[in-house]
Amino acid sequence: MPSLKVGEIAPPPFMARWPEYAISAIRLDSLLMDEVSIMLAVSSIESYFSAARIQKKRIGKAIAKLNRGTGVQDSNLHSEVHFYLVCVSRIASFARFVAGCTRFPRVARVLKRHRKILDASVKMRNHLEHIEERFPGGNKRSRLVAPGDLFNTWGTTMSFGGEPLEFGPSHTDAIRTFVSEFRRALLYDKIESMAEADPDRLAVLLRRDAGR
Repeated sequence: MPSLKVGEIAPPPFMARWPEYAISAIRLDSLLMDEVSIMLAVSSIESYFSAARIQKKRIGKAIAKLNRGTGVQDSNLHSEVHFYLVCVSRIASFARFVAGCTRFPRVARVLKRHRKILDASVKMRNHLEHIEERFPGGNKRSRLVAPGDLFNTWGTTMSFGGEPLEFGPSHTDAIRTFVSEFRRALLYDKIESMAEADPDRLAVLLRRDAGR
């Protein structure tokens, strides 16, 4: 899953020559202190990514149980993958909330770039969240390409309804990249917005962060 590197997200023109250490010193929460909803959404993205990383460890343990032959029920792989995808879905939801509230261009581009993996993860989460609707007689069973496929795994790939999703390290790496890019895009967009609307306040905040 190729992904844009954080450093390749173009900063505002006036930041082009700023050294990375100076940019890294800028606190996004300082810039967002008057926008509680956005700040809470960003905090939630980071919280759910931390939870997703914990779930990945639990998935690894569940797979190990399967490999030892202790059985599907004992491994809880279905529920562990489900909870992992819940975390990813919440990340996507909060990111889209921020994008909708701010209308920032870099934020929108990052979301668009990662839309495929986010949409696939949300779709798979919906399958697992409402699995009873996909059972025989369920009102959404007819939407499945392969109705008999009600969660199968091989290695670190799962499928549901005939649609595969890789949930191993490459998936987590892609979500980590998305979160990093999203934060950097939001930082650049917010700085650019403040530079136009309130340059004096921006200067105060930047000087304060630089002095920490």
